[in-house]
Amino acid sequence: MTDCGNDPLDSQHDNESGSAIASPRDEPADNDESSEGMLVVFHIQPSGQQITDIFDPEASVGRIKQQLEAAGVPVSALSHFFVDDMELNDNHTLGSYRDQFPSPLTIVVNSPDNVSDTHHAHDNHEELGAQNSEVHGDHTEEKMTEQATEEAKQEQEQAKETGYVMPDTIRVAVAVPSVDQLPPDMKQEDGQLYVVVKVIRENLQRPKPFLGGFRNKKSGSIYHHASCQTVRKNRIQAVTKFERETQTISTVTRSQQTNREAGTQMSRADLFVDESNDRMITPRPYMDAKTLDKIKEQKANSIQNFLRLCFAFRRVRQLQEQKDAAEQSKVSSSESAEATQASDHQRQIQRRMQPRTKQDFQLLFKELEAWRLHETQRIKLSGGSPEEIQAQLAELLAKEVKLLQTIDRLKLNAAKENKQTRTKETLEKMASPQEWSVAAGEDHVEVETPFTIRAKQLVELYSGLCLPSLPREQRVDVLLHVKQVVKEFDVEVTREILSLIQREEDLLRRGRQEQSLTGLRKRLSNLFLQFIDTPEFNPEAANYKL
Repeated sequence: MTDCGNDPLDSQHDNESGSAIASPRDEPADNDESSEGMLVVFHIQPSGQQITDIFDPEASVGRIKQQLEAAGVPVSALSHFFVDDMELNDNHTLGSYRDQFPSPLTIVVNSPDNVSDTHHAHDNHEELGAQNSEVHGDHTEEKMTEQATEEAKQEQEQAKETGYVMPDTIRVAVAVPSVDQLPPDMKQEDGQLYVVVKVIRENLQRPKPFLGGFRNKKSGSIYHHASCQTVRKNRIQAVTKFERETQTISTVTRSQQTNREAGTQMSRADLFVDESNDRMITPRPYMDAKTLDKIKEQKANSIQNFLRLCFAFRRVRQLQEQKDAAEQSKVSSSESAEATQASDHQRQIQRRMQPRTKQDFQLLFKELEAWRLHETQRIKLSGGSPEEIQAQLAELLAKEVKLLQTIDRLKLNAAKENKQTRTKETLEKMASPQEWSVAAGEDHVEVETPFTIRAKQLVELYSGLCLPSLPREQRVDVLLHVKQVVKEFDVEVTREILSLIQREEDLLRRGRQEQSLTGLRKRLSNLFLQFIDTPEFNPEAANYKL
């Protein structure tokens, strides 16, 4: 196996390509050295894990494999240990390799699969790390020559023989013009000035990235990609340049033979030329640049005329639409005002014909008082005799009394209708589901409780009792449902309701007319309404007042 260079980082990838097992030196190690522990650095491949520990020099390589495997390190008895392209024998001790390699001893550990993969080849040159080469395809693939490999190996062997190790600090002698003025980092000893410089050493034993390469099957030489050892330099952006040739057109003349040949023959004395198919072509008037510019100007003026005409038509249409919209808005506003005025007039008439609220009746009394004062003033200023004036005042008083009676009758009707409306609204609220708020700012949820269900049932029965002109069978069915609900309680109201239901059923069997049952049905509906308003029979009635 030929070494690829004197760089210690190359040893890891060289041994990955495969090498023969080399025996260590037969010379035994010193007893004094063997009694001390050896510092060993393991590089686990292909994971790249690094382990540093101290081992007994007398321990065999196979024993160390067992210890590492017992400690949970991904190492087995079939793993291969390599030091600078040399595979260690399991039967030899670590002390036997101390003289061959510098301290600390760096061992590269490869799994059996990783080692066996490097021995497969299909041609004289097989490709290593094909997948890594594809990933880093932009790197330059260069091969190292065998001569460079031999020179690198010789340099590595020379470094091993000298045994030179870089110290941690270096003393550097310096010369200063004056001894009195010394920098704080400068020291003096035996009349010599020196500076202690700290040496920063990189860990050269770390595994370098392997980007692929090639191995010669016959000679065994390995060639790594140059990007593994050379830092790629960034390309400098080229400056944009201009040349005169880029602004000058290049023309070339070429001759070509066409498929159809043609020529021109002028007439002469000894040659007849047929002119039967000839036609005379008269050229049109020549157009100079001024004429062309004049035609372009005329066409441009024509286009401008048509475009301005289009803009004018569009503007006229917009103005007409605005005018029509304004007129339509004016008409609609006037119609809305008239409709509002008519509705207000109708509402004022309705307030006087069928007053419902307290304000309506106050308005009637106010207008009646104004009418009385006006008529009284008119009668007094009529200039009649006292008897005539007194008779007219008595007639005015009779009209006023009649109007007051009419207002009182309207007030009774309004109170009756208002009571029925309030009763209906209260019953609807009583039978409606309750609204519960889910959270702050959220919608409400409608919930039916047993109390609201009971109230809804009673309200439906009350509505059935108040319906006029029901057929006989339906009326009897409503009475039976009311009877079943009421007979659950034995009180004065329920007993009276049952008595009225029994009486109406008896009258219906006898075929009495609807007009004769009006009072009985009204009394029955009022008693059942009183039954609904009692919290003992309807618990939901405690929250409302009829």
